[in-house]
Amino acid sequence: MLSQAGIIPIPMMTGGSLLADVIPGIGRNLGVAIVNSASAAITVTLTLRDRSGNVAGAAVALSLAPHQQQARFVSELFPADTIGAGFLGSLRMQSASPFGALGLLFSGIEFSTVPVNVTSSAVAGADVVIPQFAIGGGWATQLALVNNGSAAVSGRVEVFDTMGNLMPVGLNGTTQSSFAYSISPGGTFVLAPRDANGQSPF
Repeated sequence: MLSQAGIIPIPMMTGGSLLADVIPGIGRNLGVAIVNSASAAITVTLTLRDRSGNVAGAAVALSLAPHQQQARFVSELFPADTIGAGFLGSLRMQSASPFGALGLLFSGIEFSTVPVNVTSSAVAGADVVIPQFAIGGGWATQLALVNNGSAAVSGRVEVFDTMGNLMPVGLNGTTQSSFAYSISPGGTFVLAPRDANGQSPF
């Protein structure tokens, strides 16, 4: 069985929220991936709110080192007495410093991405961050860049591990942590794992 989910990068934010629909007994859970793309440590505060907007349980503070990423389930972040037999509400994320975030709604072993409602955008910059990159152990990530402009664009894609260290990965037949690209107007650049015949699993 193959599951596939698409991720569209969103702007770095200082505030955002996700729908939290958690029923532990049937394996329904919300995973949240948060990344710090800065060169200084940050703290992101996570708060659960019920359907009426009331705070449920104590807020959780996640500390992230420079370039560090953390991915956790809501049921791991908050105690069982807060979640109970089921919880429906929202997960609020706030920080004084910009961060990237992604939500993954799990139903057993199947999952789909869920949009983050950005409530406070950070100042726009040149970097785009994807908070979750999985490769190995039956998981794979493909990155597709499309140039919709009228001039060529170039840059690089860097892959970091969860602790913020550059991580060599096998993409497009090369194992490295930084991949340069140049894309013609209207062109596309794709990074993906490849087999011996140059084919990707997607």
